[in-house]
Amino acid sequence: MAARVSTPGAQKWSKRLLFALLLALLLLPAIQAKFQLVELMPLSGYSEAAPEPDFSPETVFDNSYQPALDKYLEEQIGFRPWMIRLRNQLAYSVFKLDRANNTVLGIDDMMFDGRAADSYLGRDFVGEAEIDRNVRRFKDVQDTLASHGTLLVFVIAPGKSDIYSDMMPADYRNAPHTRSNYTAYAEKLAAANVNLLDMSALFRHWRDTSAYPVFPRGGIHWSLWARDLAVDTLFDYVRQRGHFNFPDCYVTNREVSNIPRDTDDDLAKVLNLFKEPEAFRMSYQKLEFTPLQPGQRKPNLLLVGDSFAWGIVAYLSSVFSPESHFWYYNTEVQWSGAGGLPEQKQVNQLDKRVELKGRDVVLVLYTEPNLTAFDNYFSASVYKAYHPYTAADNLRIQGIKQQLMQDTALTSRLQERAYHDNIPLTTLFEWEAIGAFDKIR
Repeated sequence: MAARVSTPGAQKWSKRLLFALLLALLLLPAIQAKFQLVELMPLSGYSEAAPEPDFSPETVFDNSYQPALDKYLEEQIGFRPWMIRLRNQLAYSVFKLDRANNTVLGIDDMMFDGRAADSYLGRDFVGEAEIDRNVRRFKDVQDTLASHGTLLVFVIAPGKSDIYSDMMPADYRNAPHTRSNYTAYAEKLAAANVNLLDMSALFRHWRDTSAYPVFPRGGIHWSLWARDLAVDTLFDYVRQRGHFNFPDCYVTNREVSNIPRDTDDDLAKVLNLFKEPEAFRMSYQKLEFTPLQPGQRKPNLLLVGDSFAWGIVAYLSSVFSPESHFWYYNTEVQWSGAGGLPEQKQVNQLDKRVELKGRDVVLVLYTEPNLTAFDNYFSASVYKAYHPYTAADNLRIQGIKQQLMQDTALTSRLQERAYHDNIPLTTLFEWEAIGAFDKIR
């Protein structure tokens, strides 16, 4: 059979077709950016959109316009979310690499937050002296509030890296494990007779006895199953320690599913993959509370905490009074039992003595990695309210703050934390200055 010979005309048209396809590939992103022909799922995670830069002779000559324009145009490329997901999926599926900032992949695709893993290893240990000082001050505040009829409780929420340390990557499992902030605080708070509920210790026990995982494969927070165990335990602790008589809870509508809900895949989402790793089979249920009985009342609660505290906020109105509040990271009022948030939401603008007056319970809840800042200066601010600084003290603190703002290494560290925890950078510098002043006070 004779071999087929390509004619010059056929070769010409095939080259044209190939050129047209290449041209289309080059033009499609620009067309998508201009007309948004295809609706794309946005990327997960937090990022600041680059603004369109202003063109002026000044920005051109100081070389700020071109880099800003490059960054802006890069974010406007058509199909950008799709291309990022494709890159991430290939890296994850082929090489078991993640492209998310500070995410660590462990054994059996277990996901960890790198910052929390470093905290578990003790790499961010703040030192015995600072921990001693914070514990003494917290105990002083606990005693002060107790004299006004308020129960103060410190709750340590578990860190995933602690509970599942055996499933971290080899370089973390084999790394030196020194004294951590969690270990020191759990030891010293208990020794000082602080009202302490160490959820980390409970979770280490529950991991081996629970019917379902206490942390999801693709989540940074406790699983919804374990969260409900924690809520029941926490409310029971408050009931016994404060001698309160409030409604009991029970479980209804239990379902078992391997489709993650709510925060059970919050870490997997930021990987920005086309297909997330298969989730653990989890139990999802609803906590119900018995109606208020004669002789029962709902205590007035102030909850201060990090993102783990959001897990219990949904249940607070069933047990605590409408005057209850949640101070997120001790910076902003994010929840009010009465429904509407107060006009003044910035915690640093509130009169602490007024806010604490009439409170039956104050719960301070932080997870292990966030103990670098202990309680985000809650106890320091309350201590200050009952032992106020003088005018000279305040001037000294502002002077220390100005000095700290010149420290580039500290500024970089605080900027990272401001981004991670969504706390204003000025607030973090204020806390650092107060802490530095208290060391010499």
